[in-house]
Amino acid sequence: MEKSNSDILTVEEAAELLKIPRSSFYKLAHEGKIPAKKVGRHWRFHRGVLLRYVAGVPNPDAPILSLKPMIPVETEQPVD
Repeated sequence: MEKSNSDILTVEEAAELLKIPRSSFYKLAHEGKIPAKKVGRHWRFHRGVLLRYVAGVPNPDAPILSLKPMIPVETEQPVD
């Protein structure tokens, strides 16, 4: 199989990225447990979404700009 630098992955490429068997990946996609889109009869996956999913980011298929910061921002307290 030819290597691709595309952000859109096939089942084979996505399973290789996450280092799990292709059959397990199909099952997770079919059950809706992993972010996926079906194009005709073929499953497609977005590399960035899969990486955020594995990292445990809530709602990994949301646009990156809408994600809340993971580390709370400290604000200065007013001095009395």
